Amino acid sequence: MTIFLSEDDVAYFDALTKRAAGAAAPRRQTIIFRDGSEPRRNDCHANAARRAAEDPAVVPVHGWLIETNHGGFRRLAAHSLLRDGAGTLIDITPIDQEGLAFIEHEGSAADFFALLPRFNSITWPPPQML
Repeated sequence: MTIFLSEDDVAYFDALTKRAAGAAAPRRQTIIFRDGSEPRRNDCHANAARRAAEDPAVVPVHGWLIETNHGGFRRLAAHSLLRDGAGTLIDITPIDQEGLAFIEHEGSAADFFALLPRFNSITWPPPQML
């Protein structure tokens, strides 16, 4: 499958990956929602929104997990987590790989979610750009 990239797409992911050196792994936290259920695997956006609705001390944060970083290529996966009042990033979604660094999306939540139909995950730079 070929992904067509606009100039805006290229500028966004170039700027995002330039900030990768400052990315850090969020703190993992196990939580239980008010109804007694646990956050669902592979449902980070809903998990973060639900927790923020239940706990006014946290806000959702959207961005990208760096799943791999090999030879100048980064595999990025869209992800949502939480920020507490002290500024600590907290990840409540169960995940297989621990310690993945997170790059925060700069812009609105609407802009972030507009990317997801085409870029739920992406290798950057795409091999076809080299």
